[in-house]
Amino acid sequence: MDSCGRESKRKWALPTALIAFLLTGWAGIFWTTGRRTADSPPSSRPPQSPPYEKHYVTPQQLSAAGAMSAQSLGLVSTVAHDGRRRTWPELSGGHPVVVVFIKKGCPCNVEFEPFFHRLYRSYRGPVRFVGVIDGGVETARRYAEDNRVPYLVLADPERVLISRFRAENGAYVALVTPAEVLDTLWPGCSAEMMRELSRRIAELAGVEEQPIETTDLPTALTTGCPFAS
Repeated sequence: MDSCGRESKRKWALPTALIAFLLTGWAGIFWTTGRRTADSPPSSRPPQSPPYEKHYVTPQQLSAAGAMSAQSLGLVSTVAHDGRRRTWPELSGGHPVVVVFIKKGCPCNVEFEPFFHRLYRSYRGPVRFVGVIDGGVETARRYAEDNRVPYLVLADPERVLISRFRAENGAYVALVTPAEVLDTLWPGCSAEMMRELSRRIAELAGVEEQPIETTDLPTALTTGCPFAS
């Protein structure tokens, strides 16, 4: 941001942008409610059996996520799935960081994971990516291997990082500035949300925005299983 005025404008504009995702998606919720069990995942991913319940982002989650914008995080060191402890400066390398929150055993995270891999391939270098899972190193390693995650997955068994970001569910996504300030927190994923994430990545990193395939993403902003469960 070039000035305090622009930062203030961005801070207050964010919740409106997030709320727009929800308003756009409610029609999709009503349309899909009656046919959830008939829907099948895209052919590029193995089908889930039996069909799992979808979790749609609530207005309360949108409001809470919007209130987190522009907060300084003061992030702590943690152990990654490779067994090595990393400090946040090591993870970011002075670049923006996309943080994907993972609830262990959550099929929603598995469904959305390939889309983050596409973002990673499009923006790696000027932007860093990490996953954060609510389990130990072995849980993080297994998730990374099973889903072929191309970036580090951080073990967070005590939910220290998860609580710092106030992520309530899996599939929350954060974009963090090099100064460890939260730029944006999304409480779930959708086609529009992924396009907005791509735009914000490009703006924050000062690079050209890349086209992202979002055809198989839900229209309604959809979150994962709750960490409290």
